[in-house]
Amino acid sequence: MMNKKPKKRLPISPAKLKKLGFEHDLMILASEACGLDLAELLDRAPTLSAAWERGQCLRRLWAVGKEAYSPSQAAKVLGLSQKDFDRLLATNREARQLWDEARLHLDIEIRRRILRSVEMGKMSIYNLLKLLSGLMDIRQVTNGPPDIYHVGPKELAQLFGITRETLHTWHRRHGLVRNADGETYDLRVVLPWYRRWLLKAAVQRGLLKKENTK
Repeated sequence: MMNKKPKKRLPISPAKLKKLGFEHDLMILASEACGLDLAELLDRAPTLSAAWERGQCLRRLWAVGKEAYSPSQAAKVLGLSQKDFDRLLATNREARQLWDEARLHLDIEIRRRILRSVEMGKMSIYNLLKLLSGLMDIRQVTNGPPDIYHVGPKELAQLFGITRETLHTWHRRHGLVRNADGETYDLRVVLPWYRRWLLKAAVQRGLLKKENTK
């Protein structure tokens, strides 16, 4: 009986090649990083070719996930049908985790942009509340006249996720300034006050914890 010819060992593992595909958009850069001619190697190694394409697919998914695309728009950019896109996220744990992480990055960045826009007087409280509640795409923000200078207590309480009673307490006991009309608030004043309030609360919690450990 003839002995089977030993299988030739690949010069790079599929896992490492998938990682290179994720890290580099151009094959020439990936080749330089690993010291191999990937164009030639992938032509004769189907396993490695599949690993490279897998890494490239994940890289594109990550890049698209960090942009303000709806799922249907993301599927189109990725060249997938909505059905295939949904199936990818539903059946592939790696792709789903990557997509979720990218969307978290996007959410953080959008909220940073929102607060910058509010502080500069470039966004209305109406659009701000819609954005923070996920009902509106940041790319659809209108350029109408801002109304951040006279925000009612109901809208401000909604923005901070508190009750109107808490808002009243902030004004009466902790120095949150109202407008001259005695009812509305100016977000250009409120946001710096709120940052100071959070910092003060954090310091007080730290001192209390320190006292309790003595």
